[in-house]
Amino acid sequence: MSLQILTRKNASCNELLCAVYSLNPVDLDVFYHVAGGNSATLDELAKAVRRDRTTVHRSLQKLVSNQLCYKEAKSLKGGGYYHLYSATELAKIKEQAEQRVKAITTSFDIMLRNFESDVLKHCCT
Repeated sequence: MSLQILTRKNASCNELLCAVYSLNPVDLDVFYHVAGGNSATLDELAKAVRRDRTTVHRSLQKLVSNQLCYKEAKSLKGGGYYHLYSATELAKIKEQAEQRVKAITTSFDIMLRNFESDVLKHCCT
């Protein structure tokens, strides 16, 4: 995602989530379906976002690894289990995003401090 999109006056939460967590539109759809407090199974989410199970499963893996969602194993009466996916508490997601933005800002500050020496190093070799 381009920095221009993030620095626009009317940039949205979508752009922030995409940039900070490397989400794509399908990931966002899946996230928003559980972000309202509605837990769902893989099959329910696949139906809701009108995508195949494999695509939704990949999105859920990304969302869980980024701690935007979590999964719980639920037992079936006749044996076996299924996973129920829920969104992490929004306040916690916001806090995590703030930490990631701070880390990105720190990284940019370091790059800017080294800007002239890095450019000279590359152009004079």
